[in-house]
Amino acid sequence: MTQRAETEYPAEPTGWVGWIIFAGTMLVILGIFHAIQGLVALFNDSVYLVGPKGLVINVDYTAWGWIHLIGGIIVVLAGVALFAGKMWARILAVIVHPRDAKQIATPEPKKP
Repeated sequence: MTQRAETEYPAEPTGWVGWIIFAGTMLVILGIFHAIQGLVALFNDSVYLVGPKGLVINVDYTAWGWIHLIGGIIVVLAGVALFAGKMWARILAVIVHPRDAKQIATPEPKKP
């Protein structure tokens, strides 16, 4: 009884590779924008428009800025981890991306 040496060949990339690169790139860009919004809220809180009823969540701009900054850093790390094929990054991308993309696409800057 002789054993044959089985040769493993690397898997061919599929069409999903392009979509994963796109999603990772979008997550990195979105995270950077999120972090920039956090820094703006930390350093210049007069930029954001608040309606007469106030914020939906009653917090000051410093807390809001830290939340955006930390969230942005997490999203950037998830985008980089998505390039590495980590499952947690895929799950986070599905949860975070649609919500954040809408928020970034429709900013409400204060008008002078």
